[in-house]
Amino acid sequence: MSSSDPIVLGSGNFSTTYLKSEQGKDFVLKRIKPKHRDNPKVIRIFENEELFQFDREGLPKDVRYFEDYGDHFLVKPFVAGKSLEELRKELKGEQLKQIILELLELLIYLEENEITHCDIKPSNVLLGEDGKVHLLDFGLAQRLGDPKINYTLFSLGFAAPELILNRRMIVDTRSDIYSLGMLLYFMILGQLPYTDDNPSHFTQLQITYPIPSSKKVDKNLMQLILKCCHKYQFELPPNRYQDLDLDKRLWAGMKERYQSFSDVKSEIESFPASAFQKKRSLF
Repeated sequence: MSSSDPIVLGSGNFSTTYLKSEQGKDFVLKRIKPKHRDNPKVIRIFENEELFQFDREGLPKDVRYFEDYGDHFLVKPFVAGKSLEELRKELKGEQLKQIILELLELLIYLEENEITHCDIKPSNVLLGEDGKVHLLDFGLAQRLGDPKINYTLFSLGFAAPELILNRRMIVDTRSDIYSLGMLLYFMILGQLPYTDDNPSHFTQLQITYPIPSSKKVDKNLMQLILKCCHKYQFELPPNRYQDLDLDKRLWAGMKERYQSFSDVKSEIESFPASAFQKKRSLF
């Protein structure tokens, strides 16, 4: 493959991702779509991703942002493998359990360094061809208490209520714990607990609707998911509250989740491999 023959790896709402090769080395080139090239929020995501470089296997390094004639790009090393979203039907039992435990090691490392990923979902977790788990896409990530953060972007289905409502100053590890719970639910059942074709309605479900328990998930794992994904049940629409009152309510929901990824990992380790697959229906 020549440097003039990029391969499209994927296309999202705001950018397109390519695989390119130069001098025998493969790398990923991510480009903001033309219709968003002047959108400061999207540009900020690209700029932000360059700020998170790690000297740890499974986390990004050598990520570079640049602008060229009004176009915005990210360049980063290519990791061969497939995302958990792509592998969902294949992963279950002991293999899925070990992948989750390896992902938790990465999340514990981020927690120890006061970093919240803010975009944990199956498509951002890669199982490399080397058998290692990689956590990708730190464009929405933040360091604890960073006052410069002001995003209104989030992942439908996986983001915690405090992220959706853009209450970034109270976002912390427990926001990522919420997303991990949703990831587990999706990996076991192949679907989210709720969805809606209308993004606005879907968002409201994420903010206010409690995660329903499923008998198709192992009882103990289901309890773990429910605790990961605990949220405050609003008496009024969130936009009816002043910021301080809104934060207090969101915080009350966050306090009922696991308080650290180490706590989640300890419980996951105690579960049998059979817990990490969908239970067969008796009818």
